[in-house]
Amino acid sequence: MTESLVQTFPPFDPTRPVAVIGAGVMGAKVAWASTRLYDVSAPALQAAVERILGWSEGAERDRLAANLAGTERLDDALAGAQLAFENVPEDLALKRSVLADLDARLGADAYLGSNASALPCSPLAVATERPDRFFDMNWSDP
Repeated sequence: MTESLVQTFPPFDPTRPVAVIGAGVMGAKVAWASTRLYDVSAPALQAAVERILGWSEGAERDRLAANLAGTERLDDALAGAQLAFENVPEDLALKRSVLADLDARLGADAYLGSNASALPCSPLAVATERPDRFFDMNWSDP
Protein backbone atom coordinates (compact mmCIF):
# COMPACT_ATOMS: atom_id res chain seq x y z
CA MET A 1 0.00 0.00 0.00
CA THR A 2 1.34 3.45 -0.84
CA GLU A 3 0.97 6.37 1.50
CA SER A 4 -0.63 9.49 0.17
CA LEU A 5 1.70 12.46 -0.06
CA VAL A 6 -1.25 14.79 0.28
CA GLN A 7 -1.62 16.14 3.78
CA THR A 8 -5.00 17.20 5.06
CA PHE A 9 -4.96 20.38 7.10
CA PRO A 10 -7.65 21.29 9.61
CA PRO A 11 -10.04 23.90 8.25
CA PHE A 12 -9.01 27.52 8.54
CA ASP A 13 -11.35 29.60 10.70
CA PRO A 14 -11.85 32.98 8.97
CA THR A 15 -13.32 34.48 12.15
CA ARG A 16 -9.94 34.28 13.87
CA PRO A 17 -7.44 37.09 13.32
CA VAL A 18 -4.39 36.97 11.10
CA ALA A 19 -1.13 38.21 12.65
CA VAL A 20 1.14 40.11 10.26
CA ILE A 21 4.61 40.50 11.78
CA GLY A 22 6.42 43.49 10.30
CA ALA A 23 4.73 46.71 9.19
CA GLY A 24 7.01 47.64 6.30
CA VAL A 25 5.98 47.89 2.67
CA MET A 26 5.00 44.22 2.32
CA GLY A 27 3.37 43.92 5.74
CA ALA A 28 1.13 46.88 4.98
CA LYS A 29 0.16 45.47 1.59
CA VAL A 30 -0.94 42.08 2.93
CA ALA A 31 -2.84 43.28 6.00
CA TRP A 32 -6.35 43.24 4.54
CA ALA A 33 -8.21 40.54 6.48
CA SER A 34 -9.16 40.80 10.14
CA THR A 35 -5.59 41.64 10.95
CA ARG A 36 -3.38 42.51 13.86
CA LEU A 37 -0.32 44.24 12.45
CA TYR A 38 2.78 44.15 14.68
CA ASP A 39 5.96 46.15 14.50
CA VAL A 40 8.51 47.28 17.08
CA SER A 41 8.25 50.80 15.63
CA ALA A 42 5.20 52.94 16.43
CA PRO A 43 5.92 55.26 13.46
CA ALA A 44 6.09 52.25 11.11
CA LEU A 45 2.76 50.99 12.45
CA GLN A 46 1.09 54.36 12.04
CA ALA A 47 2.46 54.78 8.52
CA ALA A 48 1.30 51.26 7.56
CA VAL A 49 -2.22 51.83 8.88
CA GLU A 50 -2.40 55.15 7.02
CA ARG A 51 -1.17 53.47 3.78
CA ILE A 52 -3.68 50.65 4.11
CA LEU A 53 -6.60 52.98 4.75
CA GLY A 54 -5.43 55.30 1.97
CA TRP A 55 -5.85 52.53 -0.61
CA SER A 56 -9.62 52.55 -0.19
CA GLU A 57 -12.50 54.89 0.47
CA GLY A 58 -16.07 54.94 1.72
CA ALA A 59 -17.56 51.71 3.06
CA GLU A 60 -14.48 49.68 2.08
CA ARG A 61 -12.24 52.03 4.07
CA ASP A 62 -14.58 51.76 7.06
CA ARG A 63 -14.50 47.94 6.84
CA LEU A 64 -10.70 47.95 6.71
CA ALA A 65 -10.46 50.34 9.66
CA ALA A 66 -12.78 48.11 11.72
CA ASN A 67 -10.72 44.98 10.98
CA LEU A 68 -7.21 46.37 11.39
CA ALA A 69 -5.35 46.80 14.67
CA GLY A 70 -1.74 47.90 14.96
CA THR A 71 0.24 46.94 18.04
CA GLU A 72 3.78 47.13 19.38
CA ARG A 73 3.09 44.10 21.62
CA LEU A 74 3.78 40.81 19.87
CA ASP A 75 1.61 38.76 22.24
CA ASP A 76 -1.35 41.05 21.46
CA ALA A 77 -0.81 40.52 17.73
CA LEU A 78 -0.68 36.75 18.14
CA ALA A 79 -3.57 36.32 20.62
CA GLY A 80 -6.05 33.88 19.09
CA ALA A 81 -4.40 33.96 15.65
CA GLN A 82 -4.66 30.80 13.57
CA LEU A 83 -2.39 32.26 10.92
CA ALA A 84 0.76 34.34 11.41
CA PHE A 85 3.47 35.26 8.98
CA GLU A 86 6.58 37.32 9.21
CA ASN A 87 7.66 40.07 6.85
CA VAL A 88 11.04 40.96 8.34
CA PRO A 89 14.07 41.77 6.12
CA GLU A 90 15.63 39.03 3.96
CA ASP A 91 18.23 37.88 6.47
CA LEU A 92 18.25 34.14 7.17
CA ALA A 93 19.41 34.42 10.79
CA LEU A 94 16.86 37.14 11.55
CA LYS A 95 14.00 35.23 9.92
CA ARG A 96 14.92 32.00 11.73
CA SER A 97 15.04 33.85 15.05
CA VAL A 98 11.68 35.53 14.47
CA LEU A 99 10.07 32.27 13.30
CA ALA A 100 11.34 30.38 16.36
CA ASP A 101 9.94 33.09 18.63
CA LEU A 102 6.57 33.13 16.85
CA ASP A 103 6.44 29.33 16.93
CA ALA A 104 6.91 29.32 20.71
CA ARG A 105 4.13 31.88 21.22
CA LEU A 106 1.45 30.57 18.84
CA GLY A 107 -1.22 28.03 19.68
CA ALA A 108 -0.71 24.45 18.55
CA ASP A 109 -3.33 24.76 15.78
CA ALA A 110 -1.77 27.85 14.17
CA TYR A 111 -0.13 28.04 10.76
CA LEU A 112 3.14 29.95 10.52
CA GLY A 113 4.59 31.47 7.40
CA SER A 114 7.37 33.55 5.99
CA ASN A 115 7.36 36.17 3.26
CA ALA A 116 10.73 35.26 1.75
CA SER A 117 11.65 35.90 -1.85
CA ALA A 118 15.39 35.17 -1.93
CA LEU A 119 15.75 32.54 0.79
CA PRO A 120 15.07 28.80 0.57
CA CYS A 121 12.10 27.44 2.49
CA SER A 122 13.71 24.46 4.25
CA PRO A 123 16.07 26.38 6.58
CA LEU A 124 13.11 28.52 7.60
CA ALA A 125 10.74 25.61 8.24
CA VAL A 126 13.19 23.77 10.47
CA ALA A 127 13.49 26.86 12.68
CA THR A 128 10.01 25.92 13.94
CA GLU A 129 8.56 22.94 15.76
CA ARG A 130 5.72 22.85 13.22
CA PRO A 131 7.25 22.28 9.78
CA ASP A 132 4.00 20.53 8.86
CA ARG A 133 2.16 23.83 9.45
CA PHE A 134 4.79 26.11 7.90
CA PHE A 135 4.40 27.88 4.57
CA ASP A 136 6.54 30.20 2.52
CA MET A 137 5.08 32.78 0.20
CA ASN A 138 6.20 35.79 -1.71
CA TRP A 139 3.74 38.59 -2.16
CA SER A 140 4.25 40.54 -5.34
CA ASP A 141 4.86 44.26 -5.17
CA PRO A 142 3.71 45.66 -8.51
